[in-house]
Amino acid sequence: MAISRESCGLLYILISAILYSIAGAFLKKSTGIPSTELVFFRAVFQGFFVILGMLRFKEESLPSDNGREGQLGNNEYSRQEMTDGDSPINCSGHGDTTSTTTHDGTLLINVPLGRPGRERNVVVLRGFVGGGFGFVCYFYSIKSLPLGDAIALLSVYPVYTIFMAKFFLDESITRSHIIVTVLNVIGGTLIAGPSFLSYKNGDDVIHNDQYNPLGYITALVGGFFAACVIILIRKAGTLGVHTLQLLFSWCCFGLISSIVFGFTLGTLVEGMWVFPSDRESWFYIFGTCAVGTLAHGFLNYAGRFAPAGLCALVRSTDILWAYMIEVVIFEESPRVSTIAGVVLILASLTMIAIEKIRDEMGAKSYNLLNKEAEDATMELDGSDLEMI
Repeated sequence: MAISRESCGLLYILISAILYSIAGAFLKKSTGIPSTELVFFRAVFQGFFVILGMLRFKEESLPSDNGREGQLGNNEYSRQEMTDGDSPINCSGHGDTTSTTTHDGTLLINVPLGRPGRERNVVVLRGFVGGGFGFVCYFYSIKSLPLGDAIALLSVYPVYTIFMAKFFLDESITRSHIIVTVLNVIGGTLIAGPSFLSYKNGDDVIHNDQYNPLGYITALVGGFFAACVIILIRKAGTLGVHTLQLLFSWCCFGLISSIVFGFTLGTLVEGMWVFPSDRESWFYIFGTCAVGTLAHGFLNYAGRFAPAGLCALVRSTDILWAYMIEVVIFEESPRVSTIAGVVLILASLTMIAIEKIRDEMGAKSYNLLNKEAEDATMELDGSDLEMI
């Protein structure tokens, strides 16, 4: 079924969110292995396949307004193409009747971080923010705060994103976007169960030494960096950046930050790195790397042409899918508040789906009316010629 480019992108983002939650389940089972070491394994694993892809694929070239091809970074054209929700495509990526993107450039391995200029700046900044500072803030927040507090604060990044998308990408903010964002944040907070809600069981008593004021700051900053990543991926899409270039940038900075942080502050928090010696540990490591890489690929691919605000909202539903896995696999007993959180997030997803369906139907009706008007004009022109 043909759907718009935006809707297809949001569907891929939803798949990415589900895959991230599955990767999180593998991560939870990887006990005894420092998280920085897992990031190192993930960066190496993902980097191997990204480099193989770069040896095979070529950079994307976007045509300019006057029809000349091969000009990367034509912002005006690419923004119009990437944000046009009326262009019907198949979710398989084939059958795009409007996209004229070609692969006649050089091999990606020759320009792994993009061409010099705005393109390379965005690609490098994406890796620096996501694989560098963003990772450090996330890691420190998780380790310095009660888990519920950290997740709740880190999950507010859709709020940042919709306003940043308005300022940097000129995306509109509608009333429905605000309602969906509020539902999403409240739902995520209820599922995360931060300490200020004070509904924890007696077995979940949180010690005072878990409250690190700096952790709350890094959690808020981490959420801001997560929003920056979504904005940068979307911006990269308007410049013709290839998905593999974005993934390669994350691998570079993820590798560097995992080593630097893992052998400094990480040793004080989680201890030294260990070499897994049993098959079970390697199985969970492989699951984390494989599923996480696939999720990351979906995010960086679809995030280039999906609206940044809606992308962040759909991406943030990973907390919902992670909680469902907790209930099904780890047999966690659901609470009334967490069930309410699930309902709110599902309601936000439903509102997004209804909005996109309405947009699809409106676009089809508009195109049909235009076609009928063109046919009528052609018939009138033919009648005029016959009279002459």
